[in-house]
Amino acid sequence: PPKLAPIQVVIVPIYRNEEQLASISEKANMIKAALEAKGISVKYDNRDTHKPGWKFAEYELKGVPVRLAIGPRDLENESVEVARRDTLEKEVLKMADIENKITHLLEQIQSNLYQKALSFREDDRGANVWLLVPADRGVFHGASLREGVRCVHPVQVYLDLLAHPERATEAAERVRAEHLNWRTDD
Repeated sequence: PPKLAPIQVVIVPIYRNEEQLASISEKANMIKAALEAKGISVKYDNRDTHKPGWKFAEYELKGVPVRLAIGPRDLENESVEVARRDTLEKEVLKMADIENKITHLLEQIQSNLYQKALSFREDDRGANVWLLVPADRGVFHGASLREGVRCVHPVQVYLDLLAHPERATEAAERVRAEHLNWRTDD
């Protein structure tokens, strides 16, 4: 999800020579600065050791939510190719006001992933996976007793701990104390 991603946007230049790279880098650095001013973490990958396709795959595997690709034609047209990782959709957007468009896109991606998580929690396919949680009713919502043990769906644990990260360690310690027999005398 964008709120958890260490890199929210990656900018990949597409060029054939150093002259093209210089002109693309100038525009890419302007876009990067505008996005960072909005509080978005951005990486501009101008390494010449890998081709753009390799970089696309690398950042998709790393989970970067949005990829911007800029080539010489994009500079001429004042546009940029934007790819979403969550839906794999690509679109070409005008560079004017790109920082607001990307901010809105990241919000859409966050909402989309959140809705997917909620629907998975309610779906029968995810209903057979449950996590053990402490008897504390303060953090974990939607917990239920299953064969005498308090359990909650993993997606709900994620959503609840996202809202209360300080409780993660405490919850883990209580589960160990209440339900697991840790034996150190073996």
